[in-house]
Amino acid sequence: MNNKERWSLFSEWVLANVVDLAVGTVALAVLLNLRSGQTQTVTNNSNFSLYLFALLAVLVATGLATGLAVGLGQAWVLKRYIFVQERHLPRDWVAATILGSLAAWFVGSIAGLAGGYSIGLLTGFIATVLGFGQFVGVAIGGLVVGGACAGTVIGLAQSRAFKNHSQDMLGWVWANALAGAGFTLVFGALATLATTPIWFTLVTAIGGAIYGAITGRVVLREASIIADGSKPNVNISAQFVDAESK
Repeated sequence: MNNKERWSLFSEWVLANVVDLAVGTVALAVLLNLRSGQTQTVTNNSNFSLYLFALLAVLVATGLATGLAVGLGQAWVLKRYIFVQERHLPRDWVAATILGSLAAWFVGSIAGLAGGYSIGLLTGFIATVLGFGQFVGVAIGGLVVGGACAGTVIGLAQSRAFKNHSQDMLGWVWANALAGAGFTLVFGALATLATTPIWFTLVTAIGGAIYGAITGRVVLREASIIADGSKPNVNISAQFVDAESK
């Protein structure tokens, strides 16, 4: 795999994650905006169960939208460079990403709250010493823990679809955990400055670029191994075994 092909793969992967995460996060913003108009009514009626149901619906819809967008975009790139033996887009990858995204929103949200109260105490103390305030440190702790857990869940879900094309599943999970932490940290830090939809989309794109760059390193390595013939594609191996058995 020459440098031009490597750069083409890496740039396509990063671009796919930028666009897909932007689509998913903007969908979240729209859903939250629609729900905000109902929040006051729900509060006035003291119907807390209805509020929780609305929040659950937002998480599910966002998980579906983000998972579908990211899954399709990533699958398109993987089909060109890694899943080259498959005639169609790898549906297992898309399905795994959707399911992983659904679980990640719930796990990440819960872990983020827990991280804000546990690890956030440490980061809050450090932030206070540095003069940033305890709240900033607690928020950083929550964002990092929540993002890392969400990325881990997505990485684990995708690893099942990726296992036939890679032997480094642990590396893929770790890359997604790090990418998830980086995305939420950058997004959380810059989202407060996003006062318009354009700026909000730009902030999301920056976070998506970070996510794509980190996970893209693993994708690039696996594609290079397959292209260089160091490790045959699983479908080619299966064909070789079948030929030997006849």
